[in-house]
Amino acid sequence: RWVNTRVFTSSGTYTPTPGTKRIRVTITGGGGGGGGCKATSNNETFFGAGGGAGGTIISIMTPTQNSYPVTIGAGGAGGVSATYGINGGNSLFASLIAPGGAGGGKSGVTNTNGGNGGVPSTGGINIIGGNGGDGQSGNIGVSGEGGTSYWGGGGRAGAGGGVSGKAYGSGGGGAYDAGYSGTSMTGGKGAAGICIIEEFA
Repeated sequence: RWVNTRVFTSSGTYTPTPGTKRIRVTITGGGGGGGGCKATSNNETFFGAGGGAGGTIISIMTPTQNSYPVTIGAGGAGGVSATYGINGGNSLFASLIAPGGAGGGKSGVTNTNGGNGGVPSTGGINIIGGNGGDGQSGNIGVSGEGGTSYWGGGGRAGAGGGVSGKAYGSGGGGAYDAGYSGTSMTGGKGAAGICIIEEFA
């Protein structure tokens, strides 16, 4: 019998509702930030890669403590100019570790790798986060989009800077400068993780 549902979008403490015998935990790490783009000229183009999404764990557990700390992984910041995006933070509950996604590659004269999705290994069901899209340079360049998490898609690539991830744990989009403005651009921020605890009597 379902008793209650607790949702954590920031770190806190979980105290089981009296009478709870089993809990189903769904926890996701933070998304990686998108890669930044250096200032361009009329003769060159540079495109940052997308950040990877955080991994997700779904696990059924028996609560044995009066309370549990819950840590929600932050989304990684986007890379500034020609720098990599920052990795997303891990989300933690009891023995569960939902890893954050890796930051996207910085802009370069060759293709740059999207950030890898987080790969969990401590739960009943382990769901790998989606990889960020590669930044592809050439006559026609393409910036990488942020990786898709269990909850939805990441941020798209952006000419004025990468777009931040919207779904929990999704990656930020890579940055590019389509207008050859000579201005450096910042990658999109990864989205923070989440932890949902469903209680059953």
